[in-house]
Amino acid sequence: MAKKLQLTGFPRFSSPLTYGVPVVLNQIINVTDADAAGLLALTAMNPTTSVVGPIWTLYTGVEAVTYDLTEGTVPATIYDGSVSVSPVQLFKGAKKPVAGTLLRNSKGHPYGYSDGKGTVDSILTPAEAMVVKGIISPDSSSPSYVIMSPDTTLLPTITNLVNSGAVTITPVDINGERWLRFTATATATAGVTSFDIAFNTPLPYPVAVDSFTAEFIPPTPLGAPMVPHLGTAGAYTVYTAVNWSPGNASQSDPISCIGHTALTAHRTRFALAPVGYSGETLQQPVDICKLRVNFSSGVTAGQALTFYLRSIVLGGAAKKGRLAIVADDGYASWLQRGVPILERRGLKSTMGIIAPHPNFPGVGIDAQSLYTTTEALKRYVAAGNFCVPHGPSTVNTNLYTGALAVGYNGLSVSALNDLRVADAVYARNWLLERGLTGKRGAACYIWPQGLWNSGDGGVDLLDKMYAAGFRLGRSATGHPNNGAITTNNYERYTHLRLLSQQNRWRLIVPYLGHLYAGLAATPDDATETANIAKVVLAIQNLAASGADGILMLHKVVSKGGATGGSGSIEIETDRLDTLAAACQSLVNGGTLDVVGLPEMVDYRHLS
Repeated sequence: MAKKLQLTGFPRFSSPLTYGVPVVLNQIINVTDADAAGLLALTAMNPTTSVVGPIWTLYTGVEAVTYDLTEGTVPATIYDGSVSVSPVQLFKGAKKPVAGTLLRNSKGHPYGYSDGKGTVDSILTPAEAMVVKGIISPDSSSPSYVIMSPDTTLLPTITNLVNSGAVTITPVDINGERWLRFTATATATAGVTSFDIAFNTPLPYPVAVDSFTAEFIPPTPLGAPMVPHLGTAGAYTVYTAVNWSPGNASQSDPISCIGHTALTAHRTRFALAPVGYSGETLQQPVDICKLRVNFSSGVTAGQALTFYLRSIVLGGAAKKGRLAIVADDGYASWLQRGVPILERRGLKSTMGIIAPHPNFPGVGIDAQSLYTTTEALKRYVAAGNFCVPHGPSTVNTNLYTGALAVGYNGLSVSALNDLRVADAVYARNWLLERGLTGKRGAACYIWPQGLWNSGDGGVDLLDKMYAAGFRLGRSATGHPNNGAITTNNYERYTHLRLLSQQNRWRLIVPYLGHLYAGLAATPDDATETANIAKVVLAIQNLAASGADGILMLHKVVSKGGATGGSGSIEIETDRLDTLAAACQSLVNGGTLDVVGLPEMVDYRHLS
C-alpha cells in the first residue's frame, strides 16, 4: 500500500517521485516502499536506518524522529550553507543525534561532520561527500553531483577510441589544483579523431540532474565538438547527449578560449535528443556519464595532442536565471530615456563607464554632450543601480589598436598586456575614487568592443586581469547572437555559481543581445521586431535554464529615432519597454532575477 510522506526544508525538486528522483518542496505524494528506500538513500540522511515494515527512523541533526509513513510527516533540517546551523546528521554509527557542522576542505567542499567537541567526528566516503554536496546546494533546482574534481582521485576510463592510437591519462598540477591530462597519440596515418572520457562506475543510486558542466582546457586546433552524455542502466543504451563546439580562434568569442574554460549542457537541450526514453530529462534517472572529445583534424602519426580536464558536475542549475542589464559606455540617453522605463518595471541596471583621462580630451564621462556626468551617475547609483569599469580610457577604440596594437613599438605581448591591464585599473580606480562602485563592482570589467585576446584565443591578458583583481568580465560576442537565437541555445549559458574561482570563462561572459537589426530611423521596422522577439526568447531561455547572462545595451532613442541601421548600438524606447516587460513577467513568475552585474561576483573570490 502506498504511504503518504511530506518533507519540509528540502531544496525545490521535481516530481513525481521515482527511485532516485527527489520530491517537490512541501508536496504530499504517494510513496511506495521501494520509493521510500530510494528517497532515504538519495538524501543521505539516514546512515543508521532502522526499518520495521513501514516504520522508518530519520536522524535530523536535532532529534531522532520515528514516523509511521502511513500517517505522519517527516520534518527534515537541511544544512543551508551557513556556519552554525544544525545540519542533517551525516556521520555514521551515531548513537543519538548531535547538533554540529560540516567539515570542509580548503575549497569549501564537505568531507565530514563534527559536533565541535571531538566526541563525534566522521569522515565521509567520496560517494557520500558527493551526495552531501548536492543536498546542501540551497539555490539549486536539483542537487549538484561532483563526478570529478581536483579533490577526487577517481580516474575515468577511455572508451570508443576512433581510429588507431592510444590515449594516456596523467594527473598534473595546474594553478595548485589536480587536473587530468589526456594525451592522444597515433600509431598510423589515420590517427585518433575522438575518444570518450567515461565515468562508468555507477553512482550509489540513480540521480535526476538538470545540467552537465565541465571545466577544461580544450585541444588545439579548436573547432571540433565535445559531446557530454548522460546514461543509465550501466550502459548508454538509455542516454542523451549534446554537441558543444568551441568554434575557431577569435579575438572576442569566449567559446574559442584556449585556456581554462567551461561548457554547460542544460536539461532542455538534453531533452531534444533522448535515446531509449522520452519526456523531460530531469525525470530520467542517471547513474553514469561521459564526455566525448573530438580533434578537428585528428592526431596523425608522430603527433601528440592534449586535452586537460578539471571537473565534471552533474546538476546544480539554479532555481532562477540571473540577468544583468548592462548599458555600455556611459551615454546620457541611458539615464534620460532608458532608466525610467526599467524603473517602471521594477528593474535595476548597470552602466559600464569609460572613465575620462586628462591626456585624452573628448573621451569618456563629462567629456562631451553624448555622455552623462559624474553627478548624474551618483544619483543613478544612489537609486540602487550599479557602475562598473569599461574602457579604453585612451583615444583607442579597443585594447588592440593604436599604442596598444600587437607589435606596437616593438613591445612584447606581455608588456602590451601590462598596459592594457593598467587602462582597466585606471577605469576601476576612477569609479572607486568617486564612490560610484564598490568592491564587487571594481572586480567587473566590460571589454572594449569585446576584444580580450590578439586572435589566438590565448589567456595571457585574462591571467593578468585576474591577478589585478578582476573576477567578472563581459565580452561583446553574443551567444546566442541576434540572428541565431532559438530554443536550442542553452549550452551557451553558464552557471557562474558552479564554476571554480579561476575559470577564465568568468572574465569573458557572452551577451545575449541587443544590436539594432532594422533600417535606420524606421519605426516598427519588421526586421527589428523579429530581432526583439529573438532577444525576448533568449531571456526566456536563460530563465528556464537557471543560468547567468548579460543583456547588452547602449544608447536609447525615441521610437523611429536616429538609429544607425543594422548592427548599430541604438535601441528605441518602445523596444526597450518590450524587453523590460518580458523581464518583469519572468521576475513575477519566479523564474528570473534581474541583478546588477556586481551582484554576480562571488564575495569568496575577492582578494
